[in-house]
Amino acid sequence: MDSFTAEDEHLDFSPQEFTPRDRSNGNSRYSTGPRSPDGKAASSQNARTHGCCSKALLLPGESQDDFDDLHDRWMSGCQPDSLAATELVEKLIVEKWYLQRALRRFDEVEQELAEFPFAGWTPEQHKKFQLALRYKTAAERAVSRALHDVEAWKKNRKQEQKQLHNAEKDLYAAWFKVSGVHCKNEIAMTKLMEKAQKRNLDISGPLAEMVNSQQQLRATIDHIAKQIEEMNSPPSRAKILFQGQYHPKKLRKIPILDQFVEITIENGQTLTNLFPSNDQLIEEGQAMDPPPEMVCRRLNFVNGIPPEYYWATQDEERRQHGGGGIQRMSIDTWLDLIDREQADPSGHIGPCGGNLPKPKERKGCHG
Repeated sequence: MDSFTAEDEHLDFSPQEFTPRDRSNGNSRYSTGPRSPDGKAASSQNARTHGCCSKALLLPGESQDDFDDLHDRWMSGCQPDSLAATELVEKLIVEKWYLQRALRRFDEVEQELAEFPFAGWTPEQHKKFQLALRYKTAAERAVSRALHDVEAWKKNRKQEQKQLHNAEKDLYAAWFKVSGVHCKNEIAMTKLMEKAQKRNLDISGPLAEMVNSQQQLRATIDHIAKQIEEMNSPPSRAKILFQGQYHPKKLRKIPILDQFVEITIENGQTLTNLFPSNDQLIEEGQAMDPPPEMVCRRLNFVNGIPPEYYWATQDEERRQHGGGGIQRMSIDTWLDLIDREQADPSGHIGPCGGNLPKPKERKGCHG
């Protein structure tokens, strides 16, 4: 059976042919939507209610100056000295910015609900508070992970500097030692030649050996001097760019929850089965430490793709033959998604709102 993977909301290889408008309205294929930059910018905010899921750097009410101030303070404090380190610090800065946003939203919800006695909260108010708390907690964890990565870099950098200092110290000691031997040999050669001239002795053999020894010592001195020079010279562009930062040994392993979804068609009826169920997957995640950060849903269309899942692809051949596809989403996106799915009496699952890319940290979800 064919297998297919996607990097956006759909489960096919052609994300550009299926837009968000197509998913929300069956007749939207006849509409082009906004075309101007201003229109597109305005429509992109239509579904935003609190902004905690938004990856936009600035939302209405937020200041570029505030972000620049946060950026400058952390960059000045961390002082990254390589491209990889700069990426780590910039990631931390962005996560701190998102945390400030989540904290503001949480404070707003707390102030709003403070007018009502807790015992009298409605289910909607409880849900609103839990949602705000969930976003705040997720943002705090993201900052904690990013800060851990920066601290690990600083620790490694400190160890590297210590090792570099010790290596430089050893090189200088070796340089002085070899240079001293070289000078002593030069003095000995001079004295030997003076004695040989006074006594008319042939010292060509011993002199040749001493000259050869001096040449070897000079080569050693030059090699050590070159090592010292390279150690103190600024790194090249290639050394800065290529540091093995994406090697598996240097990547943090992302804890992921895996869920298998089997979609079959029996007697004209579409059946959706989850393995494990959402409740079982939640229990599995609660037993994980560190906690999960991503959910991978692996969909297997056994008898072709039924109309209920046409959101997965527009490829008619794939709809006919089926296959396997993957949804990658954050934990918060998954929790919101299963809330919507539980409210749907059909029992089917839906699009997650935009698949996450395959993470380098774990090479994605393997089928």
